[in-house]
Amino acid sequence: MSLSDLDGVNRTRWSDEAVVEQYSADGGGRMDIWSDPGEQAAVAAVASRVRGVPILDLGVGGGRTTSLLRLLSDDYVGVDYTPAMVDAARLNHPDVDLRLADARDLSGLPRAAFGLVVFSYNGLDAIDHDGRQLALAEMAAALRPGGVLLYSTHNRSGPCFRATALHPAGSPVAHTWSRGYRLGFTAVGALTAPVRLPRAVRNRRRLQPSVRDHGSWAVAPNEAHDFGLLLHYVTLAGVRAELDAVGLVLEAVFDAERGAPLALDSDPTHARYFHVVAAKPAS
Repeated sequence: MSLSDLDGVNRTRWSDEAVVEQYSADGGGRMDIWSDPGEQAAVAAVASRVRGVPILDLGVGGGRTTSLLRLLSDDYVGVDYTPAMVDAARLNHPDVDLRLADARDLSGLPRAAFGLVVFSYNGLDAIDHDGRQLALAEMAAALRPGGVLLYSTHNRSGPCFRATALHPAGSPVAHTWSRGYRLGFTAVGALTAPVRLPRAVRNRRRLQPSVRDHGSWAVAPNEAHDFGLLLHYVTLAGVRAELDAVGLVLEAVFDAERGAPLALDSDPTHARYFHVVAAKPAS
């Protein structure tokens, strides 16, 4: 399997009926919650700058971020590259402009028009390295001068990159769970382990030939969906280089788990993934 197959692996997974249902309100998915403290902190950090501006929401999935971002502005467009996800989002938000589009080609949307572009839930990581740079360039082109880009991305130096079927990184919000929920989660995990563990081992072995590690970025299986995803990982230095290449300025980075700001010149090993705040120069 080559890097170009990464798109096929992930798009197939996101199109799976069970996964689509998981990310929809009818399937029990919450449509009004932050993914983690880092996402909430990143949005709060820019809220005053982007209130009332046109918003472009990429990788909208079933529409979890739609209600949250429309608290900032009703001038909103949401897109996803998976038809089934767009259909689910439209069912959840029938009065919202939701479209089928790929972050690597936003030519159907106006250029230099959006004050805020968001790519949440590590959606950018589902694209291979070359496509990732195309997507970042397209996001930069969609931003108007002074506009803000928010996205999340997995940490090459963090626990998700090091995770195995026997030693998963786990949820970044596990520390917020109640004792009862934690016990229930553990019990369900133990009951389903005879099915999940062999599947995770098989998936990880199947995707292992695609692993690439270039130091500042890498491609490797991710434990989500029993290691059924093949994702891109990047260091903070790699984040800065990617943004520099498309003319965007890195302003802040937040740790997903705690929502704490990270030093931009650091290489944290505890952060599962980052929430990145970048801006397009005003002139």
